[in-house]
Amino acid sequence: MSTVVKKTVHFKINGEEVQIFNNKYQWSFNASDGRWLSWHKDNKLILENGYHPNFWRPVTDNDKG
Repeated sequence: MSTVVKKTVHFKINGEEVQIFNNKYQWSFNASDGRWLSWHKDNKLILENGYHPNFWRPVTDNDKG
């Protein structure tokens, strides 16, 4: 028999900042550029000014026109 644990996740938008949080974790992102602003666990800062997405791919034959 397996146990199912239900957790509640909340979302909050404040200007360009998007916060995703529950009773243990909080993640903050910049909505305009996707930058990961911070990560907190038990109200302690884990990561500040985190990752910024940088998507890149090599040129293909279709790009040459």
